[in-house]
Amino acid sequence: MDHIRIRGGPPVHEQYSRWRGVRVDDEFLQVGDRSYRIVDLRRVREVKGPLPAALRVAVTLIAAQAVVAAVTLAGVAYRNGGPTTQLWLIGLAQLMASAILMMLSAAHWRRPTQLWAEHRGELVHLHEDTDRYELGKVRRAIERAARTHHFRK
Repeated sequence: MDHIRIRGGPPVHEQYSRWRGVRVDDEFLQVGDRSYRIVDLRRVREVKGPLPAALRVAVTLIAAQAVVAAVTLAGVAYRNGGPTTQLWLIGLAQLMASAILMMLSAAHWRRPTQLWAEHRGELVHLHEDTDRYELGKVRRAIERAARTHHFRK
């Protein structure tokens, strides 16, 4: 990558990425109001973040509703002297509906991926995003900036 400098002018910083409040150039990583020197970042890696609270609540409610339906169906079967084909079909439909609702909840409230690195010997959380592709762009931009800085020495 060519660095064009004008005699007497300020050094030119090549910008690698700018996404959702994140800016990476050949000297700094800026995330919101925080800034890190690229040369101070080591072992940049992606880690799965915690489950979103909304997803935990949705799964808990869906599971509770499935338990209530199962207990109700068991009570009806006991009262009628045993399970009937209709009760089995209702139970199967309930099970499928619960599974589909859980999958839709997981697709809607995705688990974020976090970007972590060692900064001056301390492990720091740099950024997080639910879109792994976008977070990968930021990670690769940091790696390119680090390689460029390393080769300039």
